[in-house]
Amino acid sequence: MQTAPGKATYNQRMHVAETPFGILKGVLGVRQFLLRGLEKVRMEWRWVCTAYNLKKLIAVLAALRAQDRKTPGFEAG
Repeated sequence: MQTAPGKATYNQRMHVAETPFGILKGVLGVRQFLLRGLEKVRMEWRWVCTAYNLKKLIAVLAALRAQDRKTPGFEAG
């Protein structure tokens, strides 16, 4: 952690690991589990992760669609 490469690697953690949890808590409003029991919590966590992944997929598809519209010769329809 004292070297420049170590600091750079640690700074990547903020984007890779912390961003999904920030989105889950801030945007999706998941701050605690609603169910009790390990199996129920696991299922709820899977639903939360699925919702997060679908949100990311929709964003990527929207970006690709916008990129296609800028392509010359693109016809909507």
